[in-house]
Amino acid sequence: MFEEIHQLLLDFNNSDITKDDWRNLFSHSWKGDDDQCGYVLVDGGKIVGFLGTIFSEREVDGTIRRFCNATSWIVKPEYRNESALLVLAFLRTRNCTLTNLSPNPIATNVFTRLGFSVLNDETILRLPVPGFRVNTGCSVTADISEIETQLPDKHLRLLHDHRRYKCRHLLMTRKDGKQCYIISTRIKRKRLWFAHVHYISNLAFFVESIGPITKELCKQHRAGAIMIDKRFDETVRISLGFTYRLPNPMLFKSEVLKPSQIDNLYSELILLNI
Repeated sequence: MFEEIHQLLLDFNNSDITKDDWRNLFSHSWKGDDDQCGYVLVDGGKIVGFLGTIFSEREVDGTIRRFCNATSWIVKPEYRNESALLVLAFLRTRNCTLTNLSPNPIATNVFTRLGFSVLNDETILRLPVPGFRVNTGCSVTADISEIETQLPDKHLRLLHDHRRYKCRHLLMTRKDGKQCYIISTRIKRKRLWFAHVHYISNLAFFVESIGPITKELCKQHRAGAIMIDKRFDETVRISLGFTYRLPNPMLFKSEVLKPSQIDNLYSELILLNI
């Protein structure tokens, strides 16, 4: 169905998303226990609506959790009265933490009315500050082959699952063996480039080394600043950063997880690089 659905997705009018990017929603690097990739609205054999689903399984605090990320909800104008059928089908997903990480205003209103809560509504922006260097006794590498030899299995799986996408991987290691593994992407907002941090393996380490990490990420992505979702900063405060409120909040619905336990991996933010 991809070719016909792709014609529908073009109505988003986002020239930054290529056909291969859209194809990622239908064929990605990981396998969950459900390979379903979405729902379609059909009239007379013609696809007139689509809601994508991205399933994954993650280890969270020692327990395997199932996730389903909703993405790319689009319906032809003349069928908008039937749009909710796609969302209701998505809501029948059981034993999953449900997320919607890039809703538009209409989707925000619909999903919140159906029981979704705010996952994240603010982003921390931090500019590189001259003079910060990696501390003595701390190594940093962005070389994938080198990172592969140093990561534990849990994080190695994240690297392999996201390696083919437009992500950057950074690993900082101290002499005492503690590590901080970071996955980020390069995105444009209002004609400015940012390094969007999607995963941080060790938040305390990240905050302690925020200066050199910011410089390294901005260098990797040729970006003017880094972006970190505010929910990651729940227990510690990132210094020298300022907060930007998102026009539409990220949303989630879960009976077992809280916002700080949910990152942005295995989602359209990665597959579509948005």
